[in-house]
Amino acid sequence: MIQPLYELFGREVSGHNAKRMATDITRQDHTCSFEGFSKTARYCEQVMKEIGLSEVERLRFPADGRTVYGDHRMSKAWDAAFAELRIVEPRDRERVLCSYLDEPLSLAMYSAPTPKGGLTAEVVAVEGGSKEEDYRGIDVRGKFVLTGLHAGGVAGVAGRRGAVGVVSDHMPAFPPARDTAFDLPEGRVWQRVRPEDRRPAFVLSPKLGHQVREMIRRGPVRLRAEVRSRTYDGEICAVTGVIPGRRRDQEFLIVSHLFEPGANDNASGAACSLEVARCIRHLIATGRLPRPERTIRVLLPQEVYTTVAFAQTRRETIRRTVAALNPDMVGEDQALCRSAMIYQRTPDACPSFMNHFMEWAFGFVADRFVRPETATKEPYYHAFDADYWGNDCFLSDPVIGVPTLGFIDWPDRFYHTSLDVPDHIDPASIGRFGVICASMAAFVASAGPREARWLAEVAAFGAERDLARAAQDAVTRSYGAGADAEALLSGLAGRIDYLLDREEAALRSVLNLLPKGAQAGVRSHVEGLAETVKGAAQRHEAHARRALGADATRPSPKRLSAPERRAAGLVLRRTIQGPLTFQGLRPVAQRQLTAIRRKGIPKNFLFWMDGRRSLIDIQRKCEVESGRADLKTLMAFAAFLEKHRYVERVRSINKE
Repeated sequence: MIQPLYELFGREVSGHNAKRMATDITRQDHTCSFEGFSKTARYCEQVMKEIGLSEVERLRFPADGRTVYGDHRMSKAWDAAFAELRIVEPRDRERVLCSYLDEPLSLAMYSAPTPKGGLTAEVVAVEGGSKEEDYRGIDVRGKFVLTGLHAGGVAGVAGRRGAVGVVSDHMPAFPPARDTAFDLPEGRVWQRVRPEDRRPAFVLSPKLGHQVREMIRRGPVRLRAEVRSRTYDGEICAVTGVIPGRRRDQEFLIVSHLFEPGANDNASGAACSLEVARCIRHLIATGRLPRPERTIRVLLPQEVYTTVAFAQTRRETIRRTVAALNPDMVGEDQALCRSAMIYQRTPDACPSFMNHFMEWAFGFVADRFVRPETATKEPYYHAFDADYWGNDCFLSDPVIGVPTLGFIDWPDRFYHTSLDVPDHIDPASIGRFGVICASMAAFVASAGPREARWLAEVAAFGAERDLARAAQDAVTRSYGAGADAEALLSGLAGRIDYLLDREEAALRSVLNLLPKGAQAGVRSHVEGLAETVKGAAQRHEAHARRALGADATRPSPKRLSAPERRAAGLVLRRTIQGPLTFQGLRPVAQRQLTAIRRKGIPKNFLFWMDGRRSLIDIQRKCEVESGRADLKTLMAFAAFLEKHRYVERVRSINKE
């Protein structure tokens, strides 16, 4: 059903236009200044108006270090006008090491200004620098500290020891895309320090850092720094506009973040979203595409922070949003960046037909891109699916409830460095993804009863594949050395139940596309498919149980232990919307939290805490989803969350 859309958008989407817009966005965002971010927002606002979007808004949120949305305290604004770091002694080695004018990433964000006229001091190399013990026997008072760690982890400690500034040549290894720091000898990592550190902080490449260290070994080295910067109460924006649908009670969202310094991360995502919107709007205006049933909204925020702010302040918009796509780093020259397109599912606590639709769409496209049809360096389009992992896809959090699929070229050799430049965007790659994104958005935005039935069929076939895979995996593992058949059988039963719950909910989610009065016919179709999936679950489990030498039917469940009975009586509900930062905790509580987290908290634990499930139910779901969920640790974490009012108790029953 999607093929006509795919062919239509294949003729319309311009990867070159998307790359041009990404270049324009990078030009301002690469400054890492709020003045630059404001220019980017105004640029995107103007593009939205030029391509014909309606209700275009540049939403302003405080950047004051005080305002909180969800659990996110908004950062203060910061700008830099000039920054330079140079060697002044030895005189015969005098040279500029850092220039904000040449490379903005040579200055860490939120770097403090120097006194008027600059600052001259000796530089001392420190091994580490984030702990007090790293400074034993080293006098850094009145000196610059050169560290191989991120400046943000060093500036506070170094400042307390009397250092006047920090210089970092940090370049983390990032296998397999970046095996060592010297894979990018000329690159500089995007770094930031805390405004309260009140120290200038500069960033060197690994090559420059090595050269300065060699000079220090031979004798004293003095640096002169000058920084003109300011931290202030300002604003940070999100830009949004819509393609109006026939129904204004539902929306489909395309969200891509702005305000990071890289071309791929994430000017490519924002530019691709604008290009998709341009194509859809143009095809509607020229009569080649009907007006969608649902409004299509494009949202370009700061990653997470103003997305949370949007969700908090536009609750009605969020309520009527049926699904979302999140293009994040989508234009890479995959061979050069050593990356692959990863399409990211919703978390299992937010089951949706969108997951199987996404898998189907990428499979459909893969069949047509075995060899590229347009000029590109790529021999193929490398793409695969992955579980939920974060970013603006947090909108899938059931507390918010917008099933959001993520798309990211990952890993990336140049990620968060000065070498993430527009030359590394491949027009063919960003164009291919643009076609997929536009086709999926237009299809779901216009879906009626017929399309909903087909989406349910896609979800049902996908569910059967996942169930078969779970059974096959248990059988395969039984052939391994030392396999525990009883544990495999128990794990299989839990996984089948888990998948069946997830997939039945995903099937029924297609009904959200239809007005209540139009759901009856589709509902009966969906319930029939749910029975088919249930039968498949029973069939695959029986097959696996026989292969493992057990009866086809399950034995009676074991009695709960005392701790399990306590967990079964505890039901908690979250009180804060969106991801938790724990920024408001005092140091003692932060240390307690760190100690609990070291024991292992499943990533999506909080997503299951909906005020209906008991803690034992959540523990079992996390065990299947994450592979590990220690009940004692989860009980301690739940108690911590309740104490600090991140959750509230709905019910507590003593089941002992």
